[in-house]
Amino acid sequence: MLLTKYDVAQRVSSTAAAKLLSTAAPTKRKLAAVAGLLMSCKTGAPFSPLFVRSLYDNIKAGQDWDQSLSLSPEAISDLKWIIDCLHRYNGRILKKKLRQHGLLIDVDSSEFSHAAKVFDLATGEFLSELTAQYPVHLQGTSSTLREATGISLLASKAFDLYTEACMLKHCYLRIHVRNDNQSAVGNFQQMKAGSLELLHPVHEFYELCMERDVQPTFEWLPRTSQPIQAVDAASKRLDPTDIRLTNNSFDSIVTRRFNLNNPVMERVATILGRQHWGLPTTDVFASVNNNRAPIFFTKGYDQNTAGIDAYAQPWPVFRNNILQLYWIFLGPVTDQLPAIRKLTEERCDAIFIAPTRTTAPWLGSLRALPIVDTIKLNYRAGLYEAGPSAPPEWNTKPPVVPLTAYFISWL
Repeated sequence: MLLTKYDVAQRVSSTAAAKLLSTAAPTKRKLAAVAGLLMSCKTGAPFSPLFVRSLYDNIKAGQDWDQSLSLSPEAISDLKWIIDCLHRYNGRILKKKLRQHGLLIDVDSSEFSHAAKVFDLATGEFLSELTAQYPVHLQGTSSTLREATGISLLASKAFDLYTEACMLKHCYLRIHVRNDNQSAVGNFQQMKAGSLELLHPVHEFYELCMERDVQPTFEWLPRTSQPIQAVDAASKRLDPTDIRLTNNSFDSIVTRRFNLNNPVMERVATILGRQHWGLPTTDVFASVNNNRAPIFFTKGYDQNTAGIDAYAQPWPVFRNNILQLYWIFLGPVTDQLPAIRKLTEERCDAIFIAPTRTTAPWLGSLRALPIVDTIKLNYRAGLYEAGPSAPPEWNTKPPVVPLTAYFISWL
């Protein structure tokens, strides 16, 4: 295969940069030469303007071109990443012919969550709607950072869901992303970022493209356009289950001691090898900001989730030879019956938190479960706290609903 001038430039620059890393203190002349090579093929290797500025500052320092300069750990890390990009991407981003098959993704991020609508690029067929809550550290940050994070996260999830099926029919795929934030779109188009924090989602996105040989394209759409309006509504959809017990309430439940004078509780305590309820191992109705166990399922996508949609996931009695204890809390105003049916089907041990009721459509099904012990949680300020996607009025006026905790065991 004939090499283009871009292929040659990138291979030369990556080799030179690799040699540079073998020298702890390269000369200013050598650093300037490598910087020039890297800049000549910038479109093939994304890197931050902060790194370019760092190179310039290093080169500018001192008067002697043969003076040795020490590279910071950050500069060495950036160079290693650039070398990897140059080796793997090898000019593919420079191909001008657009691929016709792939995914069209409309992405928007609100103050609640990220959302995306995914379409088949060739036919326009609607495929799915994806959502993901963003972690606490993104709240109150710039809209550009939130939008860039949403693009990177939801594009990767769309890849996971659909490209495997597409690859059975097409060898080369393209992902076309539409968003209403001009700065975020510009950063992805130019493979750059104005800060290291913003560079992270851009880096992750192009890493994914390189791994799967996917061609990325981007388009800015105004907020008033119909596609953006539709996905914006999805990102602002409220979730009444985004609520959790406060730490004090949680601690009072998991430290509850069994009454060993009760034969049923004594038998369960003996089998479990402990005299209290214990910490849950899996939280089946969690969110990125709200989980009570090391393993948790979420409604939307999160890099740490064990699965999407708890009802679609298995609830095994044992996981890695460890007896599981499931934490189930759907909130004070959500129908409990689907979770009770799932628990009945899976027959696994659980701590089930439900509204205290004397009559309810689901109450009979709940009482039919093997309940070992209960705790009444009278409503008080600080019983539970609302998450970012819960109805906003819950932060100042939460539902006044007492709760009951049930320890359920099939042992």
